[in-house]
Amino acid sequence: ESADYLVGGYWVWGKLIENLADIGYDPSLMHMASYDWRLPFQLLEKRDQYFTRLSFTIEAMVHGSGHKAVVIVHSMGGNVFLYFTRWATVHRGEDWVNKYIHGFVSLATPFLGVPKGVAALLSGEAKDTAEMGVLGSILDRHMSRWERRRLFRSWGSTPVMLPKGGDAIWGRRHHPALDFNETETTKAVLASSMVSFGGQGRTASETIASLLDAAKAGPETDGRLANYEAWHSHGLREGDFLDGDYFNNSRTWANPLESQLPNAPDLKIFCLYGIGQPTERAYMYTRTEGYDEGMVAAAATAENLTKEEAWE
Repeated sequence: ESADYLVGGYWVWGKLIENLADIGYDPSLMHMASYDWRLPFQLLEKRDQYFTRLSFTIEAMVHGSGHKAVVIVHSMGGNVFLYFTRWATVHRGEDWVNKYIHGFVSLATPFLGVPKGVAALLSGEAKDTAEMGVLGSILDRHMSRWERRRLFRSWGSTPVMLPKGGDAIWGRRHHPALDFNETETTKAVLASSMVSFGGQGRTASETIASLLDAAKAGPETDGRLANYEAWHSHGLREGDFLDGDYFNNSRTWANPLESQLPNAPDLKIFCLYGIGQPTERAYMYTRTEGYDEGMVAAAATAENLTKEEAWE
């Protein structure tokens, strides 16, 4: 069902399932908790009762096996599970996570968001598709960046990938981010900017603010992104985590900088990431020889923007 192998030669969970089988796991001891990754997490529960069903499934497996569950997640699945731990604490009991979850293994989860989330919503970038061989080339051929941007903005889940923590994490205008190596030859504008338009840099907080403003002024097809503030938060919590507003505010549950971990002293957490791979950190937009003024003017009219905003 596309959970093990998506297409020939492109495996998803196949290798892990095979290795778990080798050490004694069978289908009765495993559960694939697939979800509609287009929806904001609140609507997963409202439409599908996803978190209610997941909690019941985990309880049944724990009672049946006599052992607490180990949850393995990948990419945005980790954001979903982080949200779930807070949901379970509020709706299933403060000790639920500690009672039923032994360990949490995260594979490449962007808990603090990723810069490429910005590029996807700004200009429909989809670099990862280039690594999917024929599948990626088909997508690039049949769906333009404008169409991809409109699609990405229509998904209520996409903003969860936006960088969290603002300039304190990603760098202020004249102070580079903590992960920036000053010995690199990267252009200076990238040291503190997440996006640069024609040499004019914008920090992470400035970029997200302008992105959300543009979405609110755009057509109804961008409406889910315009509803960002109803479902998402990308801030940095500076006060007491026990404050009632944050404790019960589901907007913050997928943001580890604004919502505390569950009250689960026995829970083991493992976060695994690849190393030695070039990682997108910032973006520079500029006009090229193929820049089409007429196309941008038409796009601006269609989306109720100025030509400069449409070019951006």
